[in-house]
Amino acid sequence: MKSICKLDFTRMQVLVISSPQVISGEARLINLLFEAGLPCFHLRKPGLGHQDLRSLIDGIDAVFHSRIAWHQHHEIAIDLGMNRLHFPVAQRNLSGGTYLSGLASNGYILSTSVHENESFTGLELFDYTFFGPVYNSLSKNGYQGICTEDFELDSQLKKCTCVIGLGGVTPQKIPLMREMNFDGAAVLGLIWNEPERAIENYKNLLTALH
Repeated sequence: MKSICKLDFTRMQVLVISSPQVISGEARLINLLFEAGLPCFHLRKPGLGHQDLRSLIDGIDAVFHSRIAWHQHHEIAIDLGMNRLHFPVAQRNLSGGTYLSGLASNGYILSTSVHENESFTGLELFDYTFFGPVYNSLSKNGYQGICTEDFELDSQLKKCTCVIGLGGVTPQKIPLMREMNFDGAAVLGLIWNEPERAIENYKNLLTALH
């Protein structure tokens, strides 16, 4: 199952992270993003309870469920037979290698996050890792980018996991991030700051990607 569902990092990917807030018509927009070519949607709703999360999932076409990565309430994902689980730093540190290894062995696709000055070592169980903010965030005021114009990810650091840059991603930044040696980009603010332009903005990212 895992070998079939993994993202293809032989080419750069653009992923979308949900707004932490509830967005009007969100499920419909998520469906449209998938139809536009979105390979993976990261569901991060820290303030949403089980019932509201299930209601959101019910509004997303079942054919796309295998492309959704869960940032919390992993038990719901497991119960629904969905196999993408994201582990923020704190949750990753609490989970332990045995638990994570068991998930990976059972076909779960695992992702995590690292921040500035954190090591990429010890992440072999994770298919990919978020790293940032690369540029000044579009969704969080005062969240400053940490990458200079001449920044480049050391290929040695990426031997254990693919690296997805996030923070301030726009179509204009995609070629620069490719030069920085990122395997992909993740967007939040560009999509959800103007939900009425979400699909247009995502398609612009794809145009820049290709």
